[in-house]
Amino acid sequence: MSSTVWFGLLGPVDIRLDGVPVPLPSARTRALLAALLCQPNRVVSVDGLVDAVWGADPPDGALTTLRSHVMRLRRCLGPEAGRLQTAAPGYRLLLDPATELDTKMFVARHQAGQVAAAAGDWRSAARYAAEALALWRGEPLADVPSEQLQLDEAAAWAELRVEAIELRARADISLGRPADAAAAMRRLAADHPHREPAYALLMAALAAADRRAEALKVYRLLRTVLVRDLGMEPSPELRALQQRILAMDDSADDAADVGGAGGAGGADDAGGNSDGNGDGNGDGNGDGTTGDSTARDEASTAYVAWPPPHTLPRDVADFTGRDEQLRRIADAVIDAATDAVAAGFADAHAAASPHAATDPQPATDPQPAFAAVIDGMAGIGKSALAVHAAHQLSDRFPDGQLYADLLGTSPEPAEPRAVLASFLRLLGISPAELPEPDMERAALYRSLLAGRRVLVVLDDVRDSRQLAPLIPATPGCALLATTRDRHVGIAGAMRLSLGTLTSTESHALLTRIVGPDRTAGEPEATEELLAACAGSPLAVRAAGGRITARSTWQIADLAARVGVPGRRLDELRFADYDVRAGFEAGFAALAGLSGSAFGAGPSPVSSASSSSENTLAISLCQLGLWSGGELGLSVAATLLGRPAPETEEILERLVDLNLLQAPRHGRYLLHDLVREFAAEKAQNLLTDEQRRAAAELWRLPRARSVKTPSSS
Repeated sequence: MSSTVWFGLLGPVDIRLDGVPVPLPSARTRALLAALLCQPNRVVSVDGLVDAVWGADPPDGALTTLRSHVMRLRRCLGPEAGRLQTAAPGYRLLLDPATELDTKMFVARHQAGQVAAAAGDWRSAARYAAEALALWRGEPLADVPSEQLQLDEAAAWAELRVEAIELRARADISLGRPADAAAAMRRLAADHPHREPAYALLMAALAAADRRAEALKVYRLLRTVLVRDLGMEPSPELRALQQRILAMDDSADDAADVGGAGGAGGADDAGGNSDGNGDGNGDGNGDGTTGDSTARDEASTAYVAWPPPHTLPRDVADFTGRDEQLRRIADAVIDAATDAVAAGFADAHAAASPHAATDPQPATDPQPAFAAVIDGMAGIGKSALAVHAAHQLSDRFPDGQLYADLLGTSPEPAEPRAVLASFLRLLGISPAELPEPDMERAALYRSLLAGRRVLVVLDDVRDSRQLAPLIPATPGCALLATTRDRHVGIAGAMRLSLGTLTSTESHALLTRIVGPDRTAGEPEATEELLAACAGSPLAVRAAGGRITARSTWQIADLAARVGVPGRRLDELRFADYDVRAGFEAGFAALAGLSGSAFGAGPSPVSSASSSSENTLAISLCQLGLWSGGELGLSVAATLLGRPAPETEEILERLVDLNLLQAPRHGRYLLHDLVREFAAEKAQNLLTDEQRRAAAELWRLPRARSVKTPSSS
């Protein structure tokens, strides 16, 4: 059985066999593949391939080396190696352009959109343009070091992409979605400051949204840029559009007329202008006003030419470990993008078939945006992993990356409507245009992301209610969310639960912070210190920061300090790296407003969902007094003074909150640092009777035996 094959050039060069990415061994092999894909099913001469791979100065023996690269490429193609044929005077690569090569699929969809627009079918035009743009994963041929291919091929595709973005904007204006068009055109105008069609569409979209003053500011901005940079005035078509905006009244018909004319890329010149500005007033501003507005225009430039958002926090320079999680996220993002493209273009190809009307094909199920939820205990590195993964994947999301800290473990978590307002402003929506109802904000947010490739990172999510309005809905986008609560989830999303670092990873992280000379010089003290950190990245960073900041300290000095009973959490604190503070934030949600709110004795609970926060807090404190390793349900029930069913509900909820571990079914375990923190809290929150009961329980032989797997 033959494999399904997909080739990608609109971004890093990509091969997929049955949906699995195929690594390419070298940049020259990628250049060879790209040169063949630029002329699919056609023979590319050996000389042409040499020029594409090495340029004007090929090495000695280039022909022999080229044959070696051909052999490597055939090995990469595996069962599909027969597609790469030797044919005088060179080679050719066989494929189906309609379904197996993103550049051909992109051009076909773009052309279909243009035909639909010419026929006035704006809904189809918008769909074709969105499908075409969804194929882009970044800069075309991003990892191919071939100047010839960049000039001959990539530049042409980039120009067509700009036209597709403009086509989508024209369709959005015609379909009554001017806000979407305005946001896209701001980004395009920022990237192409001299491109008049983009400014015309931005003006038309703003006018159609009844924001004529802003539309006229756009005209002034463009005129300033053109005169300053090129010594030329705006085109007659753009001046005519500006005149029509000036002449608009408040009728919807006039707004639609301006939108249609601007979206079409121009109209007849208004004529009768004697000053070269197209306004007939001779004032030099071109907007029907008088006076010098240059300073105001320059002040508004940053808002009008709105760039794609790139708001990720700084990546962690010494990020260590989590290789498996990073690989899973990257593979899933690539697979989701490939599946979305394949599904969308299978439908589009069927619709474009000459037999589509007589032999309709069933539509492919729509694909959701990719989402991953990362959970774990405080300080385990959830945020660092999400941000690091987002930076690694940023080139696959050329339309931007959005980041928000939802403050889920703070006393005042972020409100989704406020986060939506921030995201919408970053996507080009003016404050005056922000919808007031929460549902409308969420709908506009999803509309702006549709047809674009945007990565959204939401850190420290409190619950699903806070998360739901911020989830992208359409393929091409992706979401990475972090939380301490395993109840936070998204249907169909990838779930990653982070554990502690391995000893090797902890050692590598500390070495990167303090330097290899210091860890190599004190191997025993290093191991002792890392044992106290118990695999917590936050603890390792706090310890490394203290050692680095105190050049006179030995690692053994800090290892001795953390070994003092009751001092470990005091010592594992440096700058923003504070282990105790990390646990405090999560515990505050359990403990309520004050210690006085806690009852002295156990309070009944009917279910895990109805367990009071005070009950969970007191139970965690009681578990903190347990001096053994794993404990089973019966011992835990005795420790908490509750029936077994209630105890199990409490323990499982603490597991969901990543305050307790469940190494296997029916067995529970506190992380060393959580245990020390809970024991601290127990001194103030538990009664003398509760503390005495825990001490007595540990003295029982039956309780001491719980370290063995057979114990209860």
